[in-house]
Amino acid sequence: LPCPRTGLGRAGSAAILPAMYAFRGETWGQKAIQFKVPLICLGSLAAARQLRKFRRLRARPSFEEQLSEGNNDYDKMRVPVRDGSVSIALKRFMDKEGMARSVVRGIPAPPPVLLVHDGPGLPSRYLEPLSTRLRRPNGRACYLYDQLGCGQSKVESKPLGGFGLKQSVEDLKSVLRYMCDELGENEVHIFAHGFGGALVMEGLLKDQLGQTEGLRIRSVILLGTPSNADEADEEARRLMAEAAAVVGVYDAAQSFWFRHVCALKPQPECLADAYSQGADGPASDWRGFGALRGWDLRPADLNDVADDLGKTWRLRGDSCLKGWSLTRSDVAEFYRKKSAPPLLCLRGEHDFVTAACFEAWRGADARLRYREQNIGGCGHNAHLEHPEATAAQIRLWLLDVEDNTNTRERREAGMSLSVSEAPQELGMQKWTFLAQDEARERLNGWASELSWQHQRSPPEKPGAWRSVGQGLPHRAVFAPSRSARRLAEWARKLQGLPAPRSSQIIPTEAVATIREVFARAQVVQRKLHLSSKPRLALGLLEDDRTATEACVKAIVCVEAENLNSVRIVGAAAAPDLPSEVRDGAVKQVTTMLSMATQV
Repeated sequence: LPCPRTGLGRAGSAAILPAMYAFRGETWGQKAIQFKVPLICLGSLAAARQLRKFRRLRARPSFEEQLSEGNNDYDKMRVPVRDGSVSIALKRFMDKEGMARSVVRGIPAPPPVLLVHDGPGLPSRYLEPLSTRLRRPNGRACYLYDQLGCGQSKVESKPLGGFGLKQSVEDLKSVLRYMCDELGENEVHIFAHGFGGALVMEGLLKDQLGQTEGLRIRSVILLGTPSNADEADEEARRLMAEAAAVVGVYDAAQSFWFRHVCALKPQPECLADAYSQGADGPASDWRGFGALRGWDLRPADLNDVADDLGKTWRLRGDSCLKGWSLTRSDVAEFYRKKSAPPLLCLRGEHDFVTAACFEAWRGADARLRYREQNIGGCGHNAHLEHPEATAAQIRLWLLDVEDNTNTRERREAGMSLSVSEAPQELGMQKWTFLAQDEARERLNGWASELSWQHQRSPPEKPGAWRSVGQGLPHRAVFAPSRSARRLAEWARKLQGLPAPRSSQIIPTEAVATIREVFARAQVVQRKLHLSSKPRLALGLLEDDRTATEACVKAIVCVEAENLNSVRIVGAAAAPDLPSEVRDGAVKQVTTMLSMATQV
């Protein structure tokens, strides 16, 4: 089209430009030279910036590479079971560098962790990334075994005794006995996922697991384990009906998987391998637990959400644990024994094993033996969706159990523990109690800085398939700024507590202060009939510094139901500090609370 000002076409417009600059006393060449240098500079800067970004992304390992790092470095052994007629594969993962550091420092290696996989019929391959994160950095060994009939423990014919829960418990006992007799292990932590948790708790409560194998079970960690198989099935059906109502029957099964099982796409290689190595042949009927059995389109009932052909999704086949359950009274009775191991229950926020399925586990003593935690934004496979956060919670639990065992045993025996008997791990670091305005100002400031850091270097995660309509976007869930922002909102109710402000005290002094603060707050609550819970925000100070704005490097938020039931709500560290600072602060506060709430 011709130029609206000159009436000339593209060529004519280009030809008239030199004449226009000549009329102004400038030549076209001079004008080009005038703009050439800055344009070249700007282009070079942009190209250099893109090159640096490309090199940084290229050097950064992908999420799959980070997840699978060190998974192939293990020793494999065969454990005879069923009177020696068959054997199962036992894998041992060891952090040799961490063990060398422990030897140099003269520190004994911590107790190992035995990981028991979900299923039945889903081998332990998908738990290998978690074992990598649990065995570092202190040289902790991790053991995984494939239950009979799947993975590296497949059989060509039906074994002696067949397949079932009781037989699986006996196989687990054989593994523990082998670890004690052949590998020299005298104590172990047990992590169990899904069906693996049902297997472990059945053995503990009804088959004397850990009593006859020669080694001590230090603690049990359950991830996504229901206490009632029928209730878990009902919750899965309810969640599938909700998904069908939101996205339609055709897309409901896929939506259920990405929301409640694993939201990662592409699917992690370890999980895909586990499903490809699942139980088949003689063990094909012993496969799947709860919603992991799979779904089939079947004729719908009158009140069901159905497609155009009148079909809806139904759980495939009968549950291999149909009718199995443990009651709260069963758990409470077991945890009256002094030998009962402490219990940590974890679940993803969107897990198809809902909070209602945890009812029986709450029968354990909440103050001494039991802790329950949710992992935000995750489904059933939280250890894959958010591996670092899941592993961090488990590592802290292991350290708490190992550090506080003697303290707990003395408290159960009715013996008092004086402040002067504080563990040496507390050290002499300085702490301060933060008032409402101080805590909120710091936490909000940290949240803003963390948010900018998150935007400048987003995490390398696969695509998100958990839509906004199904919950928070998958990637945004894990922004570290969210935790600090939530704690800042939590700190709104810190006012009114008689905690010292901007003081510097060592941990042994903080124990007495914590006890005094919560005792006074409870008196005020009873007199005024208040329902709010007493709260404290403890700030960890830098060494040899005063309690100023810049020297608080971590904040731990604490809330009390009563003087004997105090819990850590959350913790945050300054954005320029590693997560180990926050974890160390949580560990110290956990020990202080254990002493402050003694009988």
